[in-house]
Amino acid sequence: MIFMEQPLVSIIIPSYNRVHLISETLDSVISQIYTNWECIVVDDGSTDNTEALLKEYTAKDNRIQFYIRPSDRPKGANACRNYGFELSKGKYVNWLDSDDIFDNHHLNFHILEHLEKSNVDMSISKSGLFNKKIGDLNGYWANINPEVNDIDEMISGKISWSTLSVMWKRKSLPNRPFVECLQCAQEWTFNLSMLINKLNYEIIDNKTVYVRRHEQRVGKSQNPEKFFSEVKSRVIIFDKLISEGILTNENEYFLIKKIFQGVKKTVRSKEKKIVLKEMRILFSLFMISNFKFEILRILFVGIPIYLFIGRGESIFKI
Repeated sequence: MIFMEQPLVSIIIPSYNRVHLISETLDSVISQIYTNWECIVVDDGSTDNTEALLKEYTAKDNRIQFYIRPSDRPKGANACRNYGFELSKGKYVNWLDSDDIFDNHHLNFHILEHLEKSNVDMSISKSGLFNKKIGDLNGYWANINPEVNDIDEMISGKISWSTLSVMWKRKSLPNRPFVECLQCAQEWTFNLSMLINKLNYEIIDNKTVYVRRHEQRVGKSQNPEKFFSEVKSRVIIFDKLISEGILTNENEYFLIKKIFQGVKKTVRSKEKKIVLKEMRILFSLFMISNFKFEILRILFVGIPIYLFIGRGESIFKI
C-alpha cells in the first residue's frame, strides 16, 4: 500500500468494457513522476472483468479508487465523469479516457511548470496518437493553438482539445461540467462552454498525452441517439452564444450546418421519434435564426422527401 496524502490533483476515468485496455491507462497514471494524485475510476456497468481487475489495482495502490455509476444517473461516460468529479478532492482535475495514456511527465508539466505558477483556469498540452504502442502513429490529435479567436476557431473545427490534455482548476468548474444527456460532442460542448464563460488558459508546447486510435473507440459507433446529440450539442452552444450576446453570422453558419447534418443522419436512420424531436428543435431555431428559409426548407421539403423516398441529401446543405 502507498501512503496517501491529501491529493493535489484528481484524475477521473469513465470506463465501460475496457478490461483489455485500462491496465495500460492506469499504469501510465502510476508511472507519473509527480505522485500526489488520486485516480477515480467510475464504471458504466461493464459486463467484462473490469471490476475484478480494478480490485487488484486498488489493493496495491490506494491512490486508485473504483466506483460504479449510481443507478439514478443516466448511462454514459458523461454521468461517470460528473460523478467522479463529485467524489474527487483535488485542487486540480484531469479527466482521462480508459483507452488513452499519459506521458510520465504529464502531471509534472501541468501542475509544477504551469498551474502552480500562474492564475489561469486551465492548462492545455499537445496530444499524440497511437494504435498499439507509443510511436506507431505520427502527428497530433488536433491543433490546439488558436490564431485569432478561440471560440470561433473551435466552432469551425480549426482547433480542438482532447479531454485528457486539459487540466482544470477545480474552483473554475461548474458542479456538473458535462451535459449528461449527450452521447457525442460532449467534450466539444464542455470546452466551448468554458470558453464562453471566459475561462483563461495556457498552452503547453509539449506532447504529454496519447489518444489511442482503434476500431472499438467509443466515438466510432453511430446510432440515432448520437445523431440527436450532434444536433443538441450545437443548440446548447447556439443558446449560450445568444445569451452572452456574442453569436456571429459565421458561428451561426457553422452551427446550423452541423445541425442540418445531424438531422440528415437521423432522417436516414428512419428513427421517427428522434426526427420529431429534431423537428421541434428546428421550429424553435426558426424563431431566432438568420437562416429561416433554410430551416423551413429542411422542415417542409428535406425531411418529408427523405423519409418517403430516401433521397434528397442536397436539400440539407446550407
